[in-house]
Amino acid sequence: MKKAREQFDKITGENYKADSGAAVVMEAKTGRIVAMASAPTYDPNAWVGGISAKDYKQLTGKDSDYPLLNRAIQGQSAPGSTFKVVSTAAAVEAGYEWDGGYPCTSSYSVGGQVFKNFEGENFGPISLGRALEVSCDTVFYGLADREWKKDGGINPKKGEPKDYFYKTAHQFGLGKPTGIDLPNEVTGRVPDRQWKLDYWKANKDSWCKTGKKDGTYVEKIAYENCLEGNKMREGDSINYSIGQGDTLVTPIQEAAIYSAVSNGGTLYAPTIGKAIVSADGKTVQEIKPKVNAKLPVSKATLKGM
Repeated sequence: MKKAREQFDKITGENYKADSGAAVVMEAKTGRIVAMASAPTYDPNAWVGGISAKDYKQLTGKDSDYPLLNRAIQGQSAPGSTFKVVSTAAAVEAGYEWDGGYPCTSSYSVGGQVFKNFEGENFGPISLGRALEVSCDTVFYGLADREWKKDGGINPKKGEPKDYFYKTAHQFGLGKPTGIDLPNEVTGRVPDRQWKLDYWKANKDSWCKTGKKDGTYVEKIAYENCLEGNKMREGDSINYSIGQGDTLVTPIQEAAIYSAVSNGGTLYAPTIGKAIVSADGKTVQEIKPKVNAKLPVSKATLKGM
């Protein structure tokens, strides 16, 4: 966070604020948590004997940066390029060859929308492994777009669309708690077709009330969402492939995924506790590692990642 504050943000025109963050260190072969931190933090002694209204306001107010939030298990954000291991696995599952030549162009155009590669880089035809190495956005745009079209586009073919990119995310444990032995862990979000439908149902009335075909940008978006917010649009799938859009993950989910990638494909439930110990210091019960799932990826593919 301190280092980030020294870096200039081209979007805001000032240095990054970096006012919050989280870190998780996990033992890859067991899922055990070695270290975990959430910032900003606070002194838990504030609760001893009952917390004052003033102190509580300082911990929960708009300017507090919400230190009561354990960002390691409750902080949700778009994963960005760290999500590309999921998209790579999805592409392989869908039948794309690891060493195929996929165009890493400076941009990817769909209709009137241009999706750019980071800083406009162009590496030519590259493998999936190289696409991960250089974090080429346009390779993943193209793969996700092709799969969206194969599934029938905005109006899917009869029967279940394959949805490899979304199903693979669920197989990587996203969209649900990891099962860590701490309270109030959140689920994150995989914005698949079911989520799109549920979200549309919850917001349709509002969108249809405020939306205008020829209104402001926000009104046009509401109008479009009113009409087809329940459908998986081309841009949705393209943004999703690089961990943007409506996707949300937590730091603990990321740690579990990358531990699984490094240990050969076993997705463990993270654990804080190592054992239950009696008052006399004797171990009553060891808390053994629990396997949540196996990644849907071959060992050869995992090695390439």
